[in-house]
Amino acid sequence: MSEITKALVKFHQDENVKNIEKDAQANPKGDGKFNYKYSTIGAVINAIREPLAKVNIVITQTTDFVDNRAILITTLRHISGETISSKFPLYLEKKSAGANDMQNAGSTITYSRRYCL
Repeated sequence: MSEITKALVKFHQDENVKNIEKDAQANPKGDGKFNYKYSTIGAVINAIREPLAKVNIVITQTTDFVDNRAILITTLRHISGETISSKFPLYLEKKSAGANDMQNAGSTITYSRRYCL
């Protein structure tokens, strides 16, 4: 893994990656408590795409099933053919009344993608 490791060291030295913009605000209780800012998946992708491309790395995120459990697979792919992958379980249980199963799945996948990136 020497080529992908060298590339990742260069990526981590890029000043543009150190502070990803927090471009969204959430207030889950609606009462002003626990009010916080966070980076959307779009902000994370926009912050890392070009610095990763400079070091010849792309990221893919796919889903699969292992032992009847949905998982997210995040893979760093270097131009040399070297890869690093991680698997993350997707918790697809219904989260909120009124949201349908696809909305819950989409929310879970997006949230997991952002954290895995």
